[in-house]
Amino acid sequence: MSLASKQLIDAGVMAGLIRPERMPEYELTARRHRCDVVDVITQLEGFPRVALLRAYAQQSQVPFILPDDYPVDVEALKALPKSLSRRDVIVLRNGEKRLYALGDPQDVSIIQTLQRHDPQAFAKGESQGSVQGLGQELGQGLVMADAAAIQMLRAQHLKGPEAAAESTLDAVQLLDELLQEACLNKASDIHLESRAQGMRVRIRVDGVLQSYSRLFTPAEADAVLTRLKVLSGIDISEKRRPQDGSCEHQLTGIRERQLDIRVATIPTRDGERATLRLLGQQQNLTQLSDLGMSSWMLEQFRQGITKPHGLILVTGPTGSGKSTTLYSALRELNTQVLNVMTVEDPVEQFLDQISQVQVSGQMDFASVLRSFLRHDPDVLLVGEIRDYETADTALKAAQTGHLVLSTLHTNDAVGAIARLNDMGCEPYRIASSLLGVVAQRLVRRLCAHCRQAKAEATPEAIEYSAKGCPHCLGTGYRGRVGVFESLWLDEQMNDDLLQGKIPTHAQIHHQAERYQHCYRSMAQDALEKVHAGQTSRAELHKIGLNMKAVAPPTTAV
Repeated sequence: MSLASKQLIDAGVMAGLIRPERMPEYELTARRHRCDVVDVITQLEGFPRVALLRAYAQQSQVPFILPDDYPVDVEALKALPKSLSRRDVIVLRNGEKRLYALGDPQDVSIIQTLQRHDPQAFAKGESQGSVQGLGQELGQGLVMADAAAIQMLRAQHLKGPEAAAESTLDAVQLLDELLQEACLNKASDIHLESRAQGMRVRIRVDGVLQSYSRLFTPAEADAVLTRLKVLSGIDISEKRRPQDGSCEHQLTGIRERQLDIRVATIPTRDGERATLRLLGQQQNLTQLSDLGMSSWMLEQFRQGITKPHGLILVTGPTGSGKSTTLYSALRELNTQVLNVMTVEDPVEQFLDQISQVQVSGQMDFASVLRSFLRHDPDVLLVGEIRDYETADTALKAAQTGHLVLSTLHTNDAVGAIARLNDMGCEPYRIASSLLGVVAQRLVRRLCAHCRQAKAEATPEAIEYSAKGCPHCLGTGYRGRVGVFESLWLDEQMNDDLLQGKIPTHAQIHHQAERYQHCYRSMAQDALEKVHAGQTSRAELHKIGLNMKAVAPPTTAV
């Protein structure tokens, strides 16, 4: 075990990332696979290497940064002493301040050389003290960064892109490393963005884009894009128009797994860019009880999906977790005695004992749904209701003895009824078919390891914040939780619909007591999650909820 590996492992143990009792198992696995024990640990425990780097930086009392987030001070870099020419150090700018990023902030020889070279940057009170991590003001002085990223930047700025490409890995290995890193970060998307000096790579984690740990040189960028096109069946010679494709990719390593990837390319001013959607990343497998629904909402939803017929809608914008909710519902159904069929675009998770159909140029949602009715179904899932034909077929199926689950693009649960009406669906058909609507958003969950109650919070309305730690990669958040609104139709609402009266938010809010047994607002649900320490008000503002206007939650429902 190299010194660098031992330092990272010790830091991981102290931070609670690594269980020391499992070290003999990790070391044995590393010997069998002839690889670094740190790689074994990160793959088996399911976190990226950067988590250990952050733990090491935290225990060194030095902030950890991603060097790609800051411009390189090229003149200062060239002026460094020659003794540092092959060391893991680079000079960055944060506004008017100068930062020295080291691969090992405990390397005394580098620090002493830098102190002699630039004593002002390491003056007392200027080095670390006030710095806690990304997103906060960085002082002058010492910071830590990934050594591989430092060396890449040094090669680009000291020798040029051509020299940086000398040590280029082959496209297969580059893509495998990128996909492996994305999986360890539990990313949903990968963005490959061409730039004049190479390619910037970013991954979307918990709904937020963050920089990949290394840059791609122009040669590496071309190789990776070509490799992606070959895998996904895209024309490699066409670079002047958008293209789409998909592929299955087997990740090798300590834990092998198969990824389903949707690939989209488009030409930009600086060259082609590609976006990869990683499907089925959460197949370790979300249950209804894990989504974040309140006990009342969960009970109502479970009652709904056990009904023999009717339509249940899940609404929200793209990326709000609608498909996850519907898949979780299907997992709770007894597929041994029920015939469950789905039509999706695309099929995102593969479920045993369920017939799943993907729409194509020759099959749309409505035509597949009509065909399903000739296959003796009990439960039908329609990936999305986009038009009148699909909506009308779904409502008729729900009327004729089938349970239908689907999604609709509306901002809230109440608006789903008006949306169906606007599509041309008759109010009487909605009244006789629709069971209920659930609207949802996803917000980041506060990290349980560094979450703390705010000092100014009162016992009646306690709130939390998180400063960031290695477990959450310095963000203060880890994972996401759903925020929900639900509306379940009762007899009076059905009577109103039969008379052509479409409910509005204003009516429901003005008659809150009348609807309290069948409606719960997203604002109420969100505020309870804030007081329970699951998320923060800042996250709720991101999804457009004005929490200042919401009264404290009650236990009435």
